[in-house]
Amino acid sequence: SPPTLLESSPRARDAALFAPAASPSPAPVLVTSPLAAELFAQASSAPGLDVVAFGSFLAPALAAAYKKRLERGGSLLVVVEPAQLFDAALRQTLAQAPLALVGVAAAHACSEHAHELSPAYLSLREALAALATPVLATCTSTSARVVGQITEAIGAAPSSVIRAQEPELQRAAQVVRSAERKTALFTAILSYGAPGIVLVATSQEADAVYGELSARGVACVRAHAGMAPAERSAALARFVEPRER
Repeated sequence: SPPTLLESSPRARDAALFAPAASPSPAPVLVTSPLAAELFAQASSAPGLDVVAFGSFLAPALAAAYKKRLERGGSLLVVVEPAQLFDAALRQTLAQAPLALVGVAAAHACSEHAHELSPAYLSLREALAALATPVLATCTSTSARVVGQITEAIGAAPSSVIRAQEPELQRAAQVVRSAERKTALFTAILSYGAPGIVLVATSQEADAVYGELSARGVACVRAHAGMAPAERSAALARFVEPRER
């Protein structure tokens, strides 16, 4: 199948997009992302799915174990940092364990405006040609020029660009006075349900919103830079736990 670009796809959707693709696949699905560690953590929470990763965020011993798992092939999601696409050892392993699909998350990082996010994406077309596997790329909302650069980088045609549906909450955006924020937020949560994310400007506001929602009986966690790392990690782990969500 020809390379395909899914445009206007939020980064948070990447795990939800590629994990289901890998689950029924008889061969591994490889996904590269500038935020591979985050994508790996999200995909690892999916029940019944084997997930391995390759990148600078892994200990050497763990990388060796993941390499052995990849060599066995089968249903598997492989998350890699973009630079790993040019790693000779990994390429040799992939040659022995053919892939069902190559995913390129945050493909807008290959554009002239954002390549500092992932310098390896500048040679994306070369890497994909070496893998010789069907490609599905995703990018956030961006300009027509960047979309053109992405389609060229993945070897796609303009007809292979699919624009994702905008999130419901974005279409339902509203502006409220500061005095009405808490009431509007609580109303929105009751209306849309969980899971959801509330973005605030400061860590103090995060604590205040967390306290307000907890007092109203809304199951929630908080995460900000002022928290102890262990406490923040535990909160995020609870948020991605399927039973909690």
